[in-house]
Amino acid sequence: MALQETRAEEPVLGLIGLGNCGANLITETMHHINPQFYKPLHCCMLDADRAKLIRNLDPERNARPGSHFPKWREAPPEQFQVHVIGRGMGSGGRPEVGARYAEQHISVIEQFLEPVDTVLILAGGGGGTATGAAPVVAKKAKEMGKSPLTWLTLPWLDEGREQLDRAKDTMKELLEIGPTAVIHNERIADGSGRLSEIFATVNHRCLFPGLEFLRELIQKPGDVINRDLEDWRQTLAFGNYVVPGCVDVTNCDNIEAAIDVGLDNPFFEAEVLKSSRRFLLWFHGLWSRDDQALFVRSLERRMGINIQDPNVDARRGVLEDVDDNRKWVGYIGVARELGKEETPALLESGSVIKFPALMAAPLDNETIRIPVGFNGDEKHVPVPIELGRKWNGFRDRFDVDRAEVETVWREINQHLGGQIDFPHHLQFAESIRKNPILSFMNRIRRQVA
Repeated sequence: MALQETRAEEPVLGLIGLGNCGANLITETMHHINPQFYKPLHCCMLDADRAKLIRNLDPERNARPGSHFPKWREAPPEQFQVHVIGRGMGSGGRPEVGARYAEQHISVIEQFLEPVDTVLILAGGGGGTATGAAPVVAKKAKEMGKSPLTWLTLPWLDEGREQLDRAKDTMKELLEIGPTAVIHNERIADGSGRLSEIFATVNHRCLFPGLEFLRELIQKPGDVINRDLEDWRQTLAFGNYVVPGCVDVTNCDNIEAAIDVGLDNPFFEAEVLKSSRRFLLWFHGLWSRDDQALFVRSLERRMGINIQDPNVDARRGVLEDVDDNRKWVGYIGVARELGKEETPALLESGSVIKFPALMAAPLDNETIRIPVGFNGDEKHVPVPIELGRKWNGFRDRFDVDRAEVETVWREINQHLGGQIDFPHHLQFAESIRKNPILSFMNRIRRQVA
């Protein structure tokens, strides 16, 4: 009996890069991915800066050995689009201008989204074009049923309070619209390199592995356990706080250690992973049952909950018949809200230091002790109860930043008569990278290394 079927097209994955940061991410994607091999991958750049887009598309500036950039320049228009929005002279760092430009060109955005089944929106927060346009594009993609996931990159803290505040406002707006993953460039372990090198590190840790995972998930059937586009949509539909990731254990002797390192991605928020209750896992390559169980147990440790809990949904796909001899697992975790931790993420174990413990114990009606850890030892110092409560309050915050912590610490140190010079007593360790307020210490890293 002949198999009767209706021919279906492959699911189409869309990438929209907004503004300077988004256009750069699309350009890097063009270097790394062959458009002829992945025809159902459609890319689009939208920026208000015409000169920047011309630079992004310059063949001479993008000449690299092994790059697929020239093939993208020859790709059909439905697969690769570039659009200048506004007058082409930028947005002047004003989000309202970026939003207005996006609204004026909404038909262009709709046209690109029409054949797409799901879309990643790539944006850098804090400037003008992407900061204003990202919510407009995310809302339109959601209205069209395209299951969007927005990747928002936060600015460096030394770019200024105003830019950081703009980025946070956009982050909050995006989280109200739909699924959003927030990337913290500030948490780079070594800031001594050029910005281009740092961005490349973030891309290879975040964007490219996540893109590889999503492409394979929706465009290749799992030969052992299959998951598909609908699983992706249902997982994203659970909530708006998203943490994606990919752990590569190819040729690793210690699988468990490699999994732990891979899951501890400092550029994403650890609290989102801990609060996630929907997971989509994709195992690529020859994973044994025991190795898969190692990954799940490592995930459970970070969640503080058994994955068999009835409130947790963890879907797993497995593709063993691969031609690259690699072994990796891609995942996304999705949370509806960020829970309040009994033990803050700042106190997760590290080989050298537990960052100044954001916990305080009452001493009497007027005084409270706060423990500060140095190289494994703790000093408990008494401070006025109001100061202790301020310090203790940071542990329940998702948006803690350097300025707030430094202000409270200076008040504490002033009360102590300057007897503890907090920044210069820190001992740095690689394990501290996952600290949500690592940005505070970056500026004194070289003094204590």
